Amino acid sequence: MILIIVMDLLLKIYIGLIGSTAIKELVSLFIPERTEKFRQYQFIFGLPHQVYTMSNLFYMGLYLSLLISPFFLTICYFDFDLRYVLYFGSFVVSQLTMTLAFTAFFNDFKIANEIIGMFFSLTAFLVFFYENNRENGYTFVDYLAMAMPNSSFTIAILYKNTKSSILSLFFAKIYLLIYSMVEYP
Repeated sequence: MILIIVMDLLLKIYIGLIGSTAIKELVSLFIPERTEKFRQYQFIFGLPHQVYTMSNLFYMGLYLSLLISPFFLTICYFDFDLRYVLYFGSFVVSQLTMTLAFTAFFNDFKIANEIIGMFFSLTAFLVFFYENNRENGYTFVDYLAMAMPNSSFTIAILYKNTKSSILSLFFAKIYLLIYSMVEYP
């Protein structure tokens, strides 16, 4: 009983902090790669821009997974459910692709760090506006909370809502489309 109360309080705050912390590393990798110095390294090694981007995404997926895995393993230890793997995977994929889409709009990584970090921190509070037991269906704010990676992961674990993880994975495709349209016109 105490574990559920503590998990309910801390989970809503902890996931948002993880997302805001992890994107700082991601932004510091993706923004400088567009400058001339890093672009010349790509030419010297013969790497296309897409390969470099995908390798950074893979590295950041590992980084974010290792950052959040102690919390994830603690939840699985006390209450194991196979759906948690889907929740965890959709959080990592949607968090990375959303950050990647945002980095396409910035050239200075310090400004990008501040704006993207503030966005992820603010969207983490959408969980507090989500109500699970709605008789008339979901509202716009509920769908918005389920679409954002930080709040989607929290909603999925707290309410065992697989729909939020699936919706978050759907938006990951849209984030990749946005990135490709902005980066490769």
